[in-house]
Amino acid sequence: MKLAISVWNDRIAPVFDASESAVVYSFQTDGSVEKIFFSLSQETVQEKVGFLYEKGVTALICGAISEKGSREVLSKGIELIPFVAGDITDVLNAWTNRSSKIEYSMPGCRFAGNRNRKQRRCGGRRKFGR
Repeated sequence: MKLAISVWNDRIAPVFDASESAVVYSFQTDGSVEKIFFSLSQETVQEKVGFLYEKGVTALICGAISEKGSREVLSKGIELIPFVAGDITDVLNAWTNRSSKIEYSMPGCRFAGNRNRKQRRCGGRRKFGR
């Protein structure tokens, strides 16, 4: 399994479409994890997603993402975990331990402000992890 996280200064990049780098974690069957940084210098979000797809990425954790980008990710069969914020090491640890995504949700994504105060998501699942 390969997980990509769009990064900016060791944090989740606020907007995937504008992100310029990603780290890809390859989880091996023996429990080891390989970590490789990639430049995302591609012009369009489709090209960025295509690059990650060519690298064998099966899941993407990112901040905000455009509707076009979201559709592109899902069309490639990549699991999309959007609207995540925080330090990449903390998010990776939460993801590998199947912690709550809410703790790492982007501001404004915890409560939508509806009258019933029900939690709503900006996207993705409440729990995330492999």
